[in-house]
Amino acid sequence: MRDKVPDFELKNILNYTKPVLHLSEFRDKVVVIDLLATGAVRAWVLISTMNRLQARYANDLVFIMVSYDEPERLSILKNAPTEYKAKLINAVEKDQKM
Repeated sequence: MRDKVPDFELKNILNYTKPVLHLSEFRDKVVVIDLLATGAVRAWVLISTMNRLQARYANDLVFIMVSYDEPERLSILKNAPTEYKAKLINAVEKDQKM
């Protein structure tokens, strides 16, 4: 734990203030990267839990959900019941290497 991770960037970002995210922006936080598939039931259960944890530990923790789903497919997260709405950073990674 507390190992240094090389900086990388993610593009096609949803629920974030910038179009490109750099890992180094979260230098003082614990970062959890979740590989998301909107068709997986596990994703919906985790989104609810991650939203609660993100709200509770906002100063110390950030979740980044990375998906290969098309941005249109991820819109399902915004239209979900409140408990499952993703309030987390979402990155749609198509043909990119980290």
